Amino acid sequence: MESYVRKKAEKNMAYYTQAFEQTGKRYCINTKPCGQFFFCNIRGCEREDAIDYYTGVAQKCMEEYLKEEKLIYDKPLGMAFVTFQRIIMASIILKDYNACKCQGFKCKGEPQPSSYSKDLQISKWNIKYATYPQDICWDNLSIQGRNWWGRWLFINLLLFVGLFFLTTPSIIISTMDKFYVTKPIEYLNNPVISQFFPTVLLWSFTALLPTIVYYSTVFESHWTKSNENRTMMHKIYTFLIFMVLILPSLGLTRCVFLPDQGAFFVNYVIASAFIGNGTQLLRFPGLMMYTIRMMMAKSSAERRNVKQQQAYQFEFGAMYAGMLCVFTVIMAYSITCPIIVPF
Repeated sequence: MESYVRKKAEKNMAYYTQAFEQTGKRYCINTKPCGQFFFCNIRGCEREDAIDYYTGVAQKCMEEYLKEEKLIYDKPLGMAFVTFQRIIMASIILKDYNACKCQGFKCKGEPQPSSYSKDLQISKWNIKYATYPQDICWDNLSIQGRNWWGRWLFINLLLFVGLFFLTTPSIIISTMDKFYVTKPIEYLNNPVISQFFPTVLLWSFTALLPTIVYYSTVFESHWTKSNENRTMMHKIYTFLIFMVLILPSLGLTRCVFLPDQGAFFVNYVIASAFIGNGTQLLRFPGLMMYTIRMMMAKSSAERRNVKQQQAYQFEFGAMYAGMLCVFTVIMAYSITCPIIVPF
């Protein structure tokens, strides 16, 4: 984190240094959040020289970085990444430590001994292929063993209790009915609105509640981005299937619930196709984050950095789970309600 802040401060310092060389004028900025909107120098909001400010921020981050670097040697992670010139060299080393592999089980062998084998305790080593450096979440490597499993268990238990018992759409909708929230919709006597309102409400929950599942997966601190996306896809897909397909389908007391619920799920697929894809193309969350970051920027240099870094990573796990959910709903009701297939 200190390294990222330091690089950003150095980039801002270079921006104002270049501006000073071109114009011969030193710029002053308000160092408070949203300081670009304050033009008066009141007490506590004084303006500072931009070059001096970002130089101090970079130096402070460098000092924190050096302190952290000294502490690292006292807290080893117990792992190392080794790079070989050729793939066959890595294969030989892996085969030396893992003598055989059958049906997914590895039989550990005795590697070739050396004079340092006993000191390094190579018999306890676990050797395997490493993923690409770009795929590794380097900040999460320090969380391992019991700490990681305890963190995972606590987050998922909290998520299960919160989502399964408290935030299912059926409970929320029934609670809204107790406060007569849906009564104005019924008084309109408009069949289009009355039929599509529950569908849009369910779609809104399917768009909002998986966000909680998404952040719970991020807080689990997975070591690789691919594993994080895979876990995220499994959790969000399971949650969506229970919330969208299973619970609404089993919410009736008759055995003929499939034909009766067909129109509801046709409306849901239509809403997901038009409203869901439309909002994803508009990128409302990204636009809101971009607006907030632009408002929180302290100077024109920071605003330029925000504009350059406005693109965010595509969340494959969350998006793929949403597509699989719609596909599963279509397949489940394609026999009893064939009209759902064209949508």
